[in-house]
Amino acid sequence: MGHVDLGQMKITREEKEDIARKLENKIPVEAILDDIRNSMNQKLERIHLITQQDIKNIKEEYNISSDGILDSNDVDQNIFDETLYPGMKEDFLLVIMNSSQKDMLKFYGNDTICLDFMHGMNAYGFDLATLLVLND
Repeated sequence: MGHVDLGQMKITREEKEDIARKLENKIPVEAILDDIRNSMNQKLERIHLITQQDIKNIKEEYNISSDGILDSNDVDQNIFDETLYPGMKEDFLLVIMNSSQKDMLKFYGNDTICLDFMHGMNAYGFDLATLLVLND
């Protein structure tokens, strides 16, 4: 028997259908990949070498939307609590910075700050804001 290149072999129809079912049930891609890779016993098969591109191809082949949970760390619920922020119903801005960034903002931010928003740059529709200060 000759050399078999696993990378050139195709994922079986049954394996694709199983993955498609998981994707339709909004199981995170990361969890699907981990489950498949951890299922290897003694024999390495093509399915154990599955890639993000393979998952993308299965989504396209089975016409599965990319909506839903993209990563197991994603929040899939609305955590906004109006009792904590009365009067704020639509607009909300969350700022995350470490103590060093906070110190720099306090030190350099007294004169000029710049705020730049990037719209639609991620899969979740969140806007990304960058805060800049002049340090001269």
